[in-house]
Amino acid sequence: MKYIAALCASIITLLPGLASADQLSDLQAQILLLSQQLAQLQQQQTGGTTSGSCVTITTPIGPGSSGSNVTALQQFLARDRSIYPEGQVTGYYGTLTTTAVQRFQTKYNIVSSGSPSTTGYGRVGPKTLDVINSMCGVASNNVGAFMQVSPTSGKAPLDVSIQVTVNTTGSCAAATYELDYGDGSTPNTIQVPAGTCQPLQQTYLHTYAPAALYQIKLSSGIHSSQAEVVAQ
Repeated sequence: MKYIAALCASIITLLPGLASADQLSDLQAQILLLSQQLAQLQQQQTGGTTSGSCVTITTPIGPGSSGSNVTALQQFLARDRSIYPEGQVTGYYGTLTTTAVQRFQTKYNIVSSGSPSTTGYGRVGPKTLDVINSMCGVASNNVGAFMQVSPTSGKAPLDVSIQVTVNTTGSCAAATYELDYGDGSTPNTIQVPAGTCQPLQQTYLHTYAPAALYQIKLSSGIHSSQAEVVAQ
């Protein structure tokens, strides 16, 4: 890595003394290539996976695509050497990127067989996009949840069973839900890991002691559902 950095510095030093425009263009291209190789080597020395934010991918993409979304995808995949050991950031969605996406989809239980055109294996479709963006700290809109409360009324202290179903949309993105009992007690946090891709169900038991009307709220971001319980 030190040798590449030194070579880049040497080329930059020589540029002002060159009269040929063709030679100048060639050397600038070499600098760009060497800089990319230097960045890849630096990434490998850090162990592959990098924490922190990443560039948001705004639309589904697949083999043959090019542009900023592909660049963002390659930068994201290159954070994990087990998924994208080559780490090439070219802006073009070729064979290496397709294979890396397939490894990513298999690792996070999105899809593990077929092809980009049949099952989406190797293509960044909506579910794969959800997982990538959720791992980049972008909230998914594909959240859904509901709850069944029983009983909804009775004499205090009232024991209530709350059956919660989250991720009803089958999103593969990570999500966090909160179950607020409405009586000032500590809410329950429900985590849905990335790559789950199916609804999850859990039953919670709660006791309402004072006689009152309680508003139970199940929420994730701006999305929520509510139910009422009357302890008499």
